[in-house]
Amino acid sequence: MTEARLLACIKGKMPFAAEPRMDSHLFDELGFDSVLLLDLIMALEDEFGCRFDEDHLSIEALSTPGKILELIESAPPADSTE
Repeated sequence: MTEARLLACIKGKMPFAAEPRMDSHLFDELGFDSVLLLDLIMALEDEFGCRFDEDHLSIEALSTPGKILELIESAPPADSTE
């Protein structure tokens, strides 16, 4: 369920039609750039009700949907004071 929601969010932000997979590379395969990535991060925070710790955001940590899922699973809720 979470994977499907994540892939739907990514697909909605992609600059061209394709089917993302959990191991697809956002930059090399799916056409993301830094602006699209920031837009995706905000959309994911809204979709999953979380806030990503800026210290954990890196190109490597955001390189594939699988790695992004790990961030989502470890992110505190949006209303958390952590």
